[in-house]
Amino acid sequence: MHARSRRTVLSLVSKADLDPQTRSTVEKMMFDQRQKQMGLPTSDELQKQDILKKFMSQHPEMDFSNAKIN
Repeated sequence: MHARSRRTVLSLVSKADLDPQTRSTVEKMMFDQRQKQMGLPTSDELQKQDILKKFMSQHPEMDFSNAKIN
């Protein structure tokens, strides 16, 4: 679904009228779209970064200096 059609749907339906799961999905999509427009990581990318940071902190014996992480 393109951004324009997504906005059209959202303008017709109040987020308060959506069930919790659908509202959560719509809010995530809107957040990710704003992040992409600003050149920032999406929610999935942020989650992956957090997991990697946690793994790295749990394994200080490993050298990640030459790791190529996208």
